Amino acid sequence: MGVRTGRERGSSGLEYIGIALAVAALVAAVGVFLGPRLEPEVARAWCLVTGDSGSDCSGGGTGSAAAAGEDLPWFADPALTPEERATAGRYVGLGDSYSSGEGGSAYEPGTDEDNQWKKWWDQHGLWPGEVRQNMCHRSTAAYSQRVNADQGLTFKGFGFAACSGAVIDDFYRPNHENHNADSPNRQNEDEPAQLDSLTEDTSLVTFSIGGNDVGFADVLTECVKATAISFYDGISGAPPSSCADSDVAAEARGRIPDTAERLTQLLADARERAPGARIIVVGYPKFFPADPSGVSSMIQADDQRWINGGVEALNDALAEAVEDAGGPDAGFEFVDPRDAFAGCEIGTADSCMNGLRVGFGDDFDSGRPVSNGSFHPNDEGHRRIADLIADRIRNGG
Repeated sequence: MGVRTGRERGSSGLEYIGIALAVAALVAAVGVFLGPRLEPEVARAWCLVTGDSGSDCSGGGTGSAAAAGEDLPWFADPALTPEERATAGRYVGLGDSYSSGEGGSAYEPGTDEDNQWKKWWDQHGLWPGEVRQNMCHRSTAAYSQRVNADQGLTFKGFGFAACSGAVIDDFYRPNHENHNADSPNRQNEDEPAQLDSLTEDTSLVTFSIGGNDVGFADVLTECVKATAISFYDGISGAPPSSCADSDVAAEARGRIPDTAERLTQLLADARERAPGARIIVVGYPKFFPADPSGVSSMIQADDQRWINGGVEALNDALAEAVEDAGGPDAGFEFVDPRDAFAGCEIGTADSCMNGLRVGFGDDFDSGRPVSNGSFHPNDEGHRRIADLIADRIRNGG
C-alpha cells in the first residue's frame, strides 16, 4: 500500500464533510414527513459520519437505557430499579378480607356500617329515612396501608378499595350486584367495581382473591361443626367426624382450578386498566401450626392439618395462574405468605391470626354470633405480610 500525502488526506477530509452534509440533508428532508421520531436517528447518523465523540451514537439523547425506557411500561423499564418501577405512580390496594384488614384494628369510616335488619325494613318501605349497608371493613392497619405509609416507600398517590367478602366478580361489577343476604358481609353499598380504581397512572397493585370464590368460609364453618359433632359422637363411642371428608370440602377443592383460570384472565384485564403497573397477587397464610397439639378454635388437630394443606393447594394454584398470565416478565408477581406466621399461628401464645371469635359485639343488628374477623390476620399478621411485600417491591420478583 502507498503512503498518502498531506494533500490526499485533505481531500479525504473534504469528501467526508461532503458525505456528512449530504446525509444530514437527506435525513432532514425525510424528517419533514416522519416527524420527531427520527430525531435520535439524525443524531446517530451525524455521530457515525463525523466521529463526534460528544454525540450519543446509541441514538438516545440521555443514554440508551433511559431512551429505550421512554416507550416501555414502568414494570419493564430496565432504566428503573424494581422500587422505582413500583413507585413511579399511584399504589392501589384491592382484594378480599385478607387485604381489607377484616379482623384488624379500627376500620375506615363508612366501611363498618352493619344495618342489615334496618335495611330489610327500609327495602320494604317500613323504615323512615335512608339506611346504608357497608361492611367492607377496610382497616387502618391493613398491609396495603402499611406498605403505603410505614415502609419508607414514596408513591404518587394511594387508593384502597379492598372489601371483606369480595370475589372475583367484584373486580368487574359493583359489589351490591354480586352479593345477597347470605354472603359473608351481605351487600356493600357505594362500592364500584374494583378494577375501576386502576388507571394509567397506577404503578403498583396488590390484592388477595380466591378464598371466597372457592368457599373457604363454608369449609371453616363445616370444620367447627365437625368438632361439635365429634364431641357428642365421642360420648357414644362413634369415630370423630372430619370436615375434610365433607361435601363442602369436596366442592371447595373442585372450585380451585376454575378460580385459578379466572385469576389469569383477571390479571390480563387489570393490565388493560394499568398498563405500566407491577401487579402483585398476595396468597394466604397457613392458619395453624404444622404439628397442632389438640383442638384449637373449635377445630380438631387433624382438620387443622387439612386446612393448612388446603391453603397450600390454593396458593399453588394462584401462583401457577400468575405464571400463566406471563409472570414477572409481564409485570405479574406472586407473594407467598404461607409460612409468614410460623410460630404465631392460631393457638400460639402471640398469634398473628384471630381464632374463632364469638359474640354479637356492640351492634346486635348483624344477628350473627360469630364475628367475620374470625380466622383472619390481626395487626401483627398484616405487619408481617407488609414486610414481605415491601421486600418484593425493592428486590423484584
